[in-house]
Amino acid sequence: MSASNNMKPIIVVGAGPVGLTTALGLDFYGLPFQVFEDDDTLSLDTKAGTILTRTLEAFRRYGVADGVLANALRVDEIGGLDRATNKSTLSVRTEVLADDTRYPFVINLRSIISSRCCRSGSRRGGRARCI
Repeated sequence: MSASNNMKPIIVVGAGPVGLTTALGLDFYGLPFQVFEDDDTLSLDTKAGTILTRTLEAFRRYGVADGVLANALRVDEIGGLDRATNKSTLSVRTEVLADDTRYPFVINLRSIISSRCCRSGSRRGGRARCI
């Protein structure tokens, strides 16, 4: 899929992990876009600290999975906590996904690191403009 030369850019508001992942996808499919952020620095605040299997698969497609994984903490079991009783709930063991994905785990990663990886990946295509 490629965009025609007269297509107006798709607007992505916010240069956090979700906005920059969106920009990666648009860049991958050859669509023009502009990323708007209120300043020229990446936020140090945590916004999307846990990254799930399907997002890792998208990162692989967009060429940034290796950089993300190199900086991440792998999590093979996801547990919960019942807030009312403060007791552990049943956990999810992600290895049961091994036949369905090359990433049978989730990762924890500081948002600024995933944002940096996504930002560097989107600049490869030359269609990103961060404003």
